[in-house]
Amino acid sequence: MSIEEKKRTRGRPKTLNKDNILNIGMNAYWEEGIENISLNEICKRAKVSKPGIYREFGSDDGLITAVLKHYHNQVIREIHKIFLQNKPFRKILDEFILILTTKSQNLNGCLFLRSRDLNYPLGKDSKKQIELMQNEYIKSFTKWIEKSKNQNEFSKNISTELAVNYIDAQVSIAMTRVYNGMDVLMVKDMLTLAFSNFK
Repeated sequence: MSIEEKKRTRGRPKTLNKDNILNIGMNAYWEEGIENISLNEICKRAKVSKPGIYREFGSDDGLITAVLKHYHNQVIREIHKIFLQNKPFRKILDEFILILTTKSQNLNGCLFLRSRDLNYPLGKDSKKQIELMQNEYIKSFTKWIEKSKNQNEFSKNISTELAVNYIDAQVSIAMTRVYNGMDVLMVKDMLTLAFSNFK
């Protein structure tokens, strides 16, 4: 290799493992909160430089947006698949409660709901991503409630909008309790009681 080739090689940026950075970022934000994790901390945990993050994601906001998209695909959409099942309303509701309150290594509340309800000043792109996630989240609940009404498994006296907002509020409260360390069995009982109105 010539001296000129060595100079060119030395200046080349290292290839980053994007999926690894997304997983590290997702776990960090999920476990500790977006507001508590700096970009420098993500760089440290992922063993990459800040310029490398900027090259890959454009900015701190770009990284948060990418992590939220990753969480959306890896977690939220998988959970909401249960609402597409051909099962009775109450059976699906019980499965949903179980998913939200099953003890696991990654039981740290919901990154999406916490980010949505957070007063932390998120960037324009990450706010837009949360809005997109919110729209899909509400549509998923709405279709489920409407389907259940058509199958006479849910009271038509309760408006779909009210039911969806009620479920959203109860889940948000429950996930905040989980994140703050409340015993998941207590949270499960709270959700079961809150949704007993739908029996």
